[in-house]
Amino acid sequence: MGEGVLIKEGKIKLSDWKSYLTYIAIILFLMAGYIILGLIDTLLLKYMMEDSSKQVNVYTSRLSNSIYANNIINQLLEDRLVSACNMILENEDNLSNDFLIGVSKNLKVDHIYWYDYQGKIIYTANDYLNWQANIGDSIYDFMVSHMDILVEPIRKAADSGIYTKYAQMKGKKGFVQVGILAENIQEITNRFCPQVFVEELAEQENIEHVYYINNDNELLFCDDYKSYKDIEIGPDEKSAIEEDRIYYARKTLDDKDVYEAIYPIYADSKKMGTLIIIYSLDGLNVTKTKFSQISIILLIFIFLIYGVMAINTVKKNNKIRELAYFDPVTNIFNKNYFITCMNDTIKKDSKNKKAILIIKFRNLELLKLNYGQNIVDNLLVRKTSKLRKLKVVKNKGESLFRYSKDSLCIYIDNYEKKEDLIEISNNILNSLEKTTDNIENEELFSSKVIIFELNKNYKQIDRIINDIDIAIGRMDEVNDERYIFFDEKDRENIILNEKIEGELLKAHYTGYEEFYLLYQPQLDLQTNRIVGIEALVRWNSKLLGNIPPIQFINIAEKSKAINSLGKWVIMTACNFLKQLEDSSINDIMVAINISVIQLLHESFLDDISNIIMKTGVNPKLLKFEITETNLMDNYEVVNSKLELLKEKGIGISLDDFGTGHSSLARLKNLNIDYLKIDKSFIDHIVSLDEDILINSIILLAKELNLKVIAEGIEMEVQREYLKNKNCDIMQGYLFSKPITQDEVTNLIKTINEKTQKNDKYES
Repeated sequence: MGEGVLIKEGKIKLSDWKSYLTYIAIILFLMAGYIILGLIDTLLLKYMMEDSSKQVNVYTSRLSNSIYANNIINQLLEDRLVSACNMILENEDNLSNDFLIGVSKNLKVDHIYWYDYQGKIIYTANDYLNWQANIGDSIYDFMVSHMDILVEPIRKAADSGIYTKYAQMKGKKGFVQVGILAENIQEITNRFCPQVFVEELAEQENIEHVYYINNDNELLFCDDYKSYKDIEIGPDEKSAIEEDRIYYARKTLDDKDVYEAIYPIYADSKKMGTLIIIYSLDGLNVTKTKFSQISIILLIFIFLIYGVMAINTVKKNNKIRELAYFDPVTNIFNKNYFITCMNDTIKKDSKNKKAILIIKFRNLELLKLNYGQNIVDNLLVRKTSKLRKLKVVKNKGESLFRYSKDSLCIYIDNYEKKEDLIEISNNILNSLEKTTDNIENEELFSSKVIIFELNKNYKQIDRIINDIDIAIGRMDEVNDERYIFFDEKDRENIILNEKIEGELLKAHYTGYEEFYLLYQPQLDLQTNRIVGIEALVRWNSKLLGNIPPIQFINIAEKSKAINSLGKWVIMTACNFLKQLEDSSINDIMVAINISVIQLLHESFLDDISNIIMKTGVNPKLLKFEITETNLMDNYEVVNSKLELLKEKGIGISLDDFGTGHSSLARLKNLNIDYLKIDKSFIDHIVSLDEDILINSIILLAKELNLKVIAEGIEMEVQREYLKNKNCDIMQGYLFSKPITQDEVTNLIKTINEKTQKNDKYES
C-alpha cells in the first residue's frame, strides 16, 4: 500500500516536471519568437537604412538642383523687376502710357505704375489710372519711407487684390512700381520648386512624411505642416544637423512607430538646409504582433510567409529601381542612374582618363508632329540598338544612358588621347546615319556629339550636369560640326554670349548710346575717285568692353535684336549721308549690311520708307548688302523684297560672292546691281598671273550688267590685277581701314578734289 502511494506521488511529480518543461518550452518558444522578431526587426531596419542610403545621392542631387535652379530663377525675376524700374527712371522725363506698355511687353512684366509723390497713378501700362494710394497701403508706406528701392515678396495687391511680386524705385518726380503676377512666377518656378520634389518623394511607398528645413532649423517645405509640429528634434539629431552628418533613428510620431533619416543638402558647394524623411514601420509592427499571438507551428509558417514576402519585396524594390533607373522606351539606363554612377565615379581617385559623350538628336518634336510618337520611339529604339552593338559600349567601364528625350549619353573610361574620342564619335555617328525606312527625311533626325573630358574641374556632379545641360541647350547653334569638345572656354563663351544678349536688349531702350559707325571708303579703280563708303557698326560696351561685330551681330540675329539694331544703323548712316549732301559732297553711295532677318520682318519696307522721308536722303545713294549664303536659304521671299527695294531706287549688292555656291539660273534672275567678291578669293592674287576664278566672276558680272566690287584689297598687285580685269570698285586696307565720319569726309574731299584737278589738267 505504501509503494502504491509512492508510485502515484512519483507520477504526480513527473507530470509536474512535464508541465514545467512545457512552460519552459513555451517561454523558450516565446523568447525565441521575440528574438527572431527582434532579428527580423533589426534586419528590416538595416535593409531600410541601406536602401535609403543608396537613394540619398539621387534625393540630395535632385533637391540641390531644384533649390539652386529656384534661387537663380527668383534672382533673375528680381533682376528683371529692378531692370524695368531702372529703365523707366532713365526715361522719367519722357514717360507715357504707351512707353510703359512697351517696357511691359519687352521685359515681360505684368504691372507697371508711375506715381507722383502724392501717391496717385499718373501713367500705367495696365488699368487703375488716377488710383490714389492711402494710409495702410504698402505702396503708401514705401512712398513715405526713406527707402529708394524695395523688392517685395509675393503679396496681395491693394488695387486689384491679385497676388503679385512687386519692386518699387523712387525717381526725381515720382516713383515707379513694377510687378509680376504670382501665377506667372509659379508657372516658371513650379518645375524647380523644392515643394514639388518633397510632395513627389512623399508619395513613394513606405514614406510617411518628408520635411525640408533651413540652416536655422526652420521649416521651409513639407508634405504635411501639421505633422511637423509633433516632431521633437533631439540632441543627437541636432548634433547631426549641425555637423552635416547623415543620421538614422527609430522614433515615435503621432503614436506611430517610424524610422527617421536626416540628410544635409548642398547647392553650389554651400549647405542650403536639411532633408528629413520619415519612413513608416506599420508593416514591421503588424508582423511583430502576429508572431506574439501564434504558436510555434504558425511561427514556422509565418517564417515561410515572410520569406515569400521578402522575395516579393525584393522583386517590388527591383521593379521600383527599374522604373527609377531605366528608360521604358529604349530599355537602357536613364539620367537618374547616370547621376548616381557619375557621383560615384568622380569620387574615385583614378588615373584613367574619363569622358562623357552626349549624342544629341535634332528635330525630335518636328518628327513627332509629322509622324507620331510611336514612329519616333521605334526610331530611337533602333538607333539605341545600333549603339549597343558598338564595341565601345560593350567594353567594361563604359555605359549607355538615355540622358533626356532627345539625347543619349555614353561614359568612356581608360582612353589614351583626344583622337580616340574623335574616332569613337565618328563611329557612333556613322552607325546612326540610317536605321529605318519608315521616315522619308530621316536626315532631319541627324545626330551630333558633345564630348566632355572629366578633368580636374569636374569634382561635383552638379557641375557636370549643369555643363551638359548648357551644351545641349546650345547644340542647335553648332552648324556643320559633327562633334564638339566642351571645355572651360566654351562655358565662358556661353556665359559671355548671354551677357551680350542681355546688354543688346538694354541697348534698345538706351538708344544704342554705346554703338557707333565707322566707314570704309570704296574706290573706283578706273578714276581713282571715292564713289562709296560702307557703314560698319561697332560696339564699345561699358560692361564688356569692345565686342567684335561678328560676335554681337550673330547674337543679335539669334535673339531677333538685329531688327532694332539694324534700324538704328540705317538711320545713323542715312543721317551721315544727308550731312555729306549738305556739305556739297555728292554722288557718294553709302553701303549698309542688311540681315535676312531684317529683310523678312513685316515692317522692314515701311521702316525704310520712313527713314528716307525723315532724313531726306536720295534713295539712289543707298546700297544694301546681303550675304549670298543667307539669300539662297530664303530665295523666293527675299528676292521679292529686293525687287521692292529696287523700285524705291535703292541699290542691292550681293556680299561675299563665291562662298554660297549660287546657281547661275538664280543669279540671273536675282534683283541685284553689284557683285562683291569675297576677300578669301582676293587673297589668292599674289601676282599678275591669270586667276581663272576671279576672271570668271568678273566676266559673269559683266554679262549680267552688274558692277563688281572687290573687298579685302591689301596689296598693290591685287589692285593692279583687278584694274586690268575691269573690276569696277575696290575696298580694303591698301587704301583705307574703316574710319570715323569726320575722317572719311576729309578723305573724300582730299581724294576727289585731287582727281578732279588731275582730270582738268589732263584735259
